[in-house]
Amino acid sequence: PTCHKVYGEALAVLVGDGLQALAFDWLATRGGPRSLAMLAVLARAAGPLGMVGGQVLDLGTPLALADQAAVRTIHAAKTAALIRAALELGGLAAGAEADVLARLARLGMALGLCFQAVDDVLDVTGDAASLGKTPGKDRAHDKATLVAELGLEGARAEAARLAETARSELSGFDGPAVARGEALVARMLARRA
Repeated sequence: PTCHKVYGEALAVLVGDGLQALAFDWLATRGGPRSLAMLAVLARAAGPLGMVGGQVLDLGTPLALADQAAVRTIHAAKTAALIRAALELGGLAAGAEADVLARLARLGMALGLCFQAVDDVLDVTGDAASLGKTPGKDRAHDKATLVAELGLEGARAEAARLAETARSELSGFDGPAVARGEALVARMLARRA
């Protein structure tokens, strides 16, 4: 069960706040010569231009006012911003060149958008036991989702298109990371929870 289920929403939110602060502390004290760049990436991804801003849009964009562009903006700012940041932070930690960092950012965005597209599909097709949450909540709360905008099959097609975009970005890399990346894309598309 999630922290929200075990300890309640208030404590779960505080745990998230605490973990976020620890991430900034870790980068500031152990991030090495690239710590400022890494802190900037994390701040953008977690703050008003990323996850927080995306959550605000998600809470305040009723389905009646949404379109596919609005849904994509919400998805890009929420999960996709964090996944993009994870890849960028890895690249920064490894001392990657600017072109590699840009490819990692595009790959992370495609992965994050794919994850969120699959999440929208699972809210319609999943079951409570697998999801760990009540399916159908998006529709019940009149949420702006890809399924609401494109229909179930359209949302599935969009997830597949985003997975292909991620695979395309992976083709610019070589070595064992490519196979791991392709496995991640396949797992993301096949996930049931």
